[in-house]
Amino acid sequence: WDGCAPIHPRKGWNDLRYPGRFFLFINVEGLVLEHLRMTDVITYHIALGQVRRFRVEDISFEGIYPVKCQDGIHLCGGCEDGLIRRIRCLKGATYDDLIALNADEAFVYSHNNGFVPLPIRRIRVEDVDAPQCHTFVRFLSITNDITAVTIRDARVGYRAHGINMDAARYCADPIFNDADWPDGVGDIRDVLIENVTLWYAGPKTNS
Repeated sequence: WDGCAPIHPRKGWNDLRYPGRFFLFINVEGLVLEHLRMTDVITYHIALGQVRRFRVEDISFEGIYPVKCQDGIHLCGGCEDGLIRRIRCLKGATYDDLIALNADEAFVYSHNNGFVPLPIRRIRVEDVDAPQCHTFVRFLSITNDITAVTIRDARVGYRAHGINMDAARYCADPIFNDADWPDGVGDIRDVLIENVTLWYAGPKTNS
């Protein structure tokens, strides 16, 4: 599956005509995606919102053409009871978060149209090989919780972050003002990370 990033007509992150998501599923029960090889997508290779009892398995990402906001598997609010397993990255993939758990989101961007802020709960991530990704896992929580997440058996080289919990403070368009939240933000609970090897594969490229 080729996202054809070099010839994509998208003009910017707010271009509503071309949000750049390759596989998008919203409000689905029992979704299964498996045995896919995906390359050069504009934003999210696989984007899920309010998807429950899902399995994403045996997926390979290949990134030849660097693109900002190019996530591998992007979960937004309402995703529950999911298994993400046997994920492989080739070459530069991915150029942003390999796996994003975004209970809250930067809704100003067209590639987040249709998503809503809701909790993310009971997600398992297992068996990941990614020698050159930008960020392994992002947890993005401002007010909605991310609860009961297991990440195990991963071997990941990162160019920016291994595990990112910065609440998108340092993105191009921050989604909250620290001064409005003097006690901090986020509700991330019951996260287990085991048998995970991370190493710096730098430098950060184009994202």
